[in-house]
Amino acid sequence: MNAEKQRIKIAEACGWTDVMGSKFATVREYWHGQPIGFDPARLSHGPQLIPNYLGDRTAMHEALATMTERQWCEFFAWLYAGLGDGSRAWGTYGYRKLIEFYKAPLEKVSEAFLKTLGLWEEGE
Repeated sequence: MNAEKQRIKIAEACGWTDVMGSKFATVREYWHGQPIGFDPARLSHGPQLIPNYLGDRTAMHEALATMTERQWCEFFAWLYAGLGDGSRAWGTYGYRKLIEFYKAPLEKVSEAFLKTLGLWEEGE
């Protein structure tokens, strides 16, 4: 899944609406083709650029904050698989593994988040 599609899927999972809607054709040209939509926290402000979840750790943190406790467990299993040998087995953790999770590349965090929510699409 390409980076733009990941951004759009994460934004929609966080409540953004009309992401890349057709009625934004002229606005998209003004914003150089960047994905836009309506932020659920600022609906009255009109369309906004969606956050760059793959380039902004704070934005990704806000997305992760929407998960339930059960989803966090699944997320860590997917992230572990993405950082390790592909296995989702938890194994033994400790401070080193927590540091790896904290410093994980946002591309891996995004993939684990979308897989947790069942929104990941292979390819592209």
